[in-house]
Amino acid sequence: MIMVWILTSALATTSNDLAKTSVHKAQIAMENAQHIKQFHCTLLALTKTSLHLKNAAFQTSEQIDEAMMKNRMMRWASMRERTSLLRMQKDIEQLSHQENMIERKNRSTKKSSPISKPSSLVNHHPLLPFASSKGNLPWPVEGRILRGSGEALLGTRSANDGIFIEVQHAQSVQMVYPGVVVFSGTLGDLGNTVVVDHGHDFHSIYGQLDQTLVSVGQKMSQNSVLGIVGENSILYFEMRRNTEPLEPIMWLHRK
Repeated sequence: MIMVWILTSALATTSNDLAKTSVHKAQIAMENAQHIKQFHCTLLALTKTSLHLKNAAFQTSEQIDEAMMKNRMMRWASMRERTSLLRMQKDIEQLSHQENMIERKNRSTKKSSPISKPSSLVNHHPLLPFASSKGNLPWPVEGRILRGSGEALLGTRSANDGIFIEVQHAQSVQMVYPGVVVFSGTLGDLGNTVVVDHGHDFHSIYGQLDQTLVSVGQKMSQNSVLGIVGENSILYFEMRRNTEPLEPIMWLHRK
């Protein structure tokens, strides 16, 4: 009987141990299942984050490419504008040189001929020199200054010699001082341009006109209409003495 009891107790203990082991394994399996589920959730979140980062990187790359393209276009426009202004300045200097040659020729003709000749273009206002009107000249048009003389162009170190005046509505362009038209036509990238000789080596230049209304040799009084600018147009205005540019703002009356 004792042996039976011993065997029965041993079997019961073993059965209990097996039951505990089975329960423990089941708990471990459940914990592993939860860990696997959490791992899958984390992996899914990381996948979504990776896709979001790839989309953001693609958009950023597109923005960088667009910014680089805009920068190249701005640099190209600046170089083109600089080249245009340099070409315009060269054209004006050549025109001024031609006028000086004509002036010297006229003076030489006066000295060598006893017959009275018409006065040269340079001295047709001996009673009221142009220089005495500094700060009192009327504006050629009504508008606002977009760029003053001497201001650097975007992306370059080049500076323009005149001012750009924006007009809101179509209007006439008026002569700032009496003079004689020495050029009326197309001048480089300024388009339709009028150059006026005011005497004593002073000249005024009116560019980017929609229409010119004067011809070379025509004598004009102050405030006479020499051309027209259209609505939302820009007038280029420059002043020179010989080939040296002057500051237009210092010569026009203050508004």
